[in-house]
Amino acid sequence: MHDYLAYGELLETFEPTALELTRGAGSGSDLSHWRENVFGNEMMTDSGSAGINELLGSITIGAMRDLGFNVNYDAAEPYRLPHMLEM
Repeated sequence: MHDYLAYGELLETFEPTALELTRGAGSGSDLSHWRENVFGNEMMTDSGSAGINELLGSITIGAMRDLGFNVNYDAAEPYRLPHMLEM
């Protein structure tokens, strides 16, 4: 739920919003990573490509909190959704 809240904040709706997950990439990524075409270089996308600076955003930190980890939202790197950068 905390990742949904963080996504809603990034969308500027401030409503919990379901995350779009990877589909069709294979058993190691499907439904366990954020969709790269939506979230760009956020750490939990399935890209993992060399030379790409992946960012630890508030969505991933929220997901870790949902899993029971103690988290620090201040550790989130500055991140905006790729389509929001164009606005």
